[in-house]
Amino acid sequence: MLRRNLPSVRQLKTRSAILESYKDLTPVFGDFYGFEKGNKKTGVKNSRGEEVLIWNLPPVVTCPGALDCLKYCYNADTRIDIFPIESWCINWYWVLYKKAECVNKIDQILSTYPHPVIRVHSSGDFFSQDYIEMWKQIANHNPNALFWAYTRSWRVNELENGIRELSRLSNFQIIASVDYTENLPIDMRYCIVGESESGKGMFNCPEQYLSGIQCVDCRQCYTYQNTNIYFAKH
Repeated sequence: MLRRNLPSVRQLKTRSAILESYKDLTPVFGDFYGFEKGNKKTGVKNSRGEEVLIWNLPPVVTCPGALDCLKYCYNADTRIDIFPIESWCINWYWVLYKKAECVNKIDQILSTYPHPVIRVHSSGDFFSQDYIEMWKQIANHNPNALFWAYTRSWRVNELENGIRELSRLSNFQIIASVDYTENLPIDMRYCIVGESESGKGMFNCPEQYLSGIQCVDCRQCYTYQNTNIYFAKH
C-alpha cells in the first residue's frame, strides 16, 4: 500500500494551474545557488559514505519533452522553503550565461565530498544539447561521483543522441521517464509514472511503500542496474 495517497482531482487541478504559470519563468541573475542537500525522499548519507546532493532548474520552462506530466508534476507547490523556484532560476542563469564558471563551481563543490551522489533534476530537465554536454564534462571531471537523472528529453529528436551518450558514461545513470500511453524507449532504462498503486513486472520504488527507506538505502536508481522503475503519481 502506498504511504502517500495518489493526488486527488482537486490537487491535480491546482497543480495544473501552477504549472501553467511556470511557463513564464525566466533566468534570474544572482549569486551562484548550486546544490541542495538530500531530502526526505533521497536521504542525505548512507553507511557507505555516499552523500546526496540535488541540482535543480525551474520546472516546465526547462522541460522540452514534458507531456502529461505538465498536469501533475509534484514541483507545482507553493512552499518556497521546499521548492525555491527563484533559486532554481538562478541556476538556470548560470548555466546559460556563465557555464564555464558554473562547471568550475560544481567541480569545486564535488571535490569536497569523498563519495558524492548527485540527483540531477528533482526539478527541470535536459533542455539543450549544450547543457547535456555540460553534464558530460562534469561527470568526466568527477569519476568518484555517481549521477542519476530521470528525463523526458529522450523523446526530443535533437536531444535524444546526447541523452544516450550521457547514459553511456559509467557514472551517470539516465532513466527515461514515460507514461503508459507512450512507446517505450529502446536500449534505455525507463521509469513509468502511473495511476495505479503498483507496476506489474517492474521495480516498484520502495520509498513509496516502506517507511524508513530512502534512495541512499535502496541505491537501485543510481547504481549500475538494468531494472525499470515504477512510480505511482505523487
